[in-house]
Amino acid sequence: MIYETPKNIGLKSPSDVNILKINKNDHSIKEISSQSIVTAAKELLYGL
Repeated sequence: MIYETPKNIGLKSPSDVNILKINKNDHSIKEISSQSIVTAAKELLYGL
């Protein structure tokens, strides 16, 4: 498990995700809104 830190931002997924064993058939990434990705990127880039 990876814990959220100022430089490690987690995005919530509707399915259980094992970062050590990626399920290539899990398409739940489509459910993550582009706005939440943009917001996370801005937080990392600008420290918002």
